[in-house]
Amino acid sequence: MSTPLSFVRAWSEHRGAVVEAGQEGVEILQPAELATALGLPEHARYAEQPTPGALWVGYGAPTLERFLQEATRHVPWAALTLEPHSAPREATARAAAERFVLRNAVHELEGSRLSTGARLVAYVRYSLSTDDRRDGLVEETVSVSQRVSVPGFWRAAGGSGALRPAVARPAGAALEQAARAALLRAEASARAQSRAFLEGSARRQERDLRRMEEYFHGLRAELDKRARRGKLAAEDIALKAGAIERERAGKLQELKERGQVRYEAALVAAVWLEAPVAELTLRARRRKAECSLTLEYDFVTLHLLAPVCAACGLDAPQPALCDERLHVLCVACVPRAEGRWSCPACREPRADRGE
Repeated sequence: MSTPLSFVRAWSEHRGAVVEAGQEGVEILQPAELATALGLPEHARYAEQPTPGALWVGYGAPTLERFLQEATRHVPWAALTLEPHSAPREATARAAAERFVLRNAVHELEGSRLSTGARLVAYVRYSLSTDDRRDGLVEETVSVSQRVSVPGFWRAAGGSGALRPAVARPAGAALEQAARAALLRAEASARAQSRAFLEGSARRQERDLRRMEEYFHGLRAELDKRARRGKLAAEDIALKAGAIERERAGKLQELKERGQVRYEAALVAAVWLEAPVAELTLRARRRKAECSLTLEYDFVTLHLLAPVCAACGLDAPQPALCDERLHVLCVACVPRAEGRWSCPACREPRADRGE
């Protein structure tokens, strides 16, 4: 039996179909709803080679493509709960909050409480395309409530407690927002994983640009030489020089477009995991203004999670506060936090903050 036919048989059984294997393939009675989704008869025989009276599901068969599209339409995921080996200590979380630093403000710890926090462990398939293509898979874990990264969580989870099936499966806006946060952060991991690929692409871009400039420099030098010999009229020289510059501009634009890195990503699998956390409330002061910050301490990785940047939506491990609305901002958005500066979050309000 071929691998495609084995896949069709196993996947159909998993989706509730009645399957009976024979010498010339398998007969499958699909549930009515699934048969409608596939666009196939409820009862049919499937074969690994084109056979009269059977649907062909070998490599390249349109019927196999229907099964593959339906199988990959939904992201497989699991919902688990972590039962820790040792009880979490609130004092550990409070100590981490006391060490938290704002680059241009002061803070004090107002309160803390032990709780259960949800984590989304997302497996993201990505594609980076330039003049070549690189495909890969990265893992990204985010806090569902804070929508920030939890580095090393999945690796540490297995050794910190027992994993049990969750009582209720999550759904709704929280799951969707966590998935978006994971996809947003996956790009940095994908680029780090593909560093050699991107560096190679940049070197080829520089090489092609250098060769192109040498080529057009030669054309201009030849035109100047002919002009000095008096072999061309002034109008012809100006026309040829303009044509050379237009061709050079077109080639530059073509080279720029060919070397531009295009990034695509999709969620292919996920794990929803509930684990013990501590919720910490800080009172931050910047000049005469005050605001409340809520942070989360993760007892699996034993780390205080960074807040989210109000401008770019990524993590802000060394945050600063703006003067206007006390937005939390990362180092990439505000490299220098001293003095007064224009807040990128105030300039460009984000829809997910309701601004």
